[in-house]
Amino acid sequence: MEFLKNHYEKVILGVVLLALAGVAAWLPMKIQADKDEVEGQITIRESQPPKVEPTDLEIAKEIQQKAVTPPTANFAGKHNLFNPVLWIRTPDGNLEKIDSTDGFGPTRVEIESVVPLNFIVEYEKATGTGYNFQVTREDAERAVDRRRRVYYASQRSTRNDVFTLAEVRGPEEDPLAFELVLNDSGERIVVSRSKPYHVTNGYAADLSYPLEKKTWKDVRLKQPLIFAGDTNIVVDINPSEVLLRAVSNEKTTTIPYNAVP
Repeated sequence: MEFLKNHYEKVILGVVLLALAGVAAWLPMKIQADKDEVEGQITIRESQPPKVEPTDLEIAKEIQQKAVTPPTANFAGKHNLFNPVLWIRTPDGNLEKIDSTDGFGPTRVEIESVVPLNFIVEYEKATGTGYNFQVTREDAERAVDRRRRVYYASQRSTRNDVFTLAEVRGPEEDPLAFELVLNDSGERIVVSRSKPYHVTNGYAADLSYPLEKKTWKDVRLKQPLIFAGDTNIVVDINPSEVLLRAVSNEKTTTIPYNAVP
């Protein structure tokens, strides 16, 4: 015991040194063992790779097929993408939805009636040394010129504003017929006591645009009609239809006339 008391530090140091020597001898063996274990696991994994499940490509194939044959886009029909709903304000201030297949504008103009514009020359009577003729020019540009008027012509004063008297057929005091030359065209016509000269030189129409409650009476050629935010010029009128040309885009629209028999 006396020895341990005098030399206990040396004993403890010796024990520590023995422990260190044991660890130093064990450590290389441990390292080698761990190395062998790691290499063994690597060898197992390399020899037996993990099983990979095949990828499901059905969705990708379906998408590819749709890309090759894309569906046909239908821009017609009742949808509002390229055919937006149109609303207009009526003269009474209300909003009205336009969902007709005819839309709006010139195609919605209606023809109420079509009447011929006649040019008529009638023999009225002998007066003094000449003769009176009644002339009706329904196709005249000015309304004042469309009324029936009396024109005088004689053998001495053959010309007036409408025609020239070329020949008197029969007795001068009671002629049977007259040959006249129209001043504007140079055409020769014959007017007798029983048969006036009568020709249709055009047509006029009564039109309406119900969407804006507008009506136009006695519409003639070249007359402008203002509706649907645009101006349309009347370019032709005949017994079966009226043609309008839009000022905005020069588009011509034919309005058929369905006359009631």
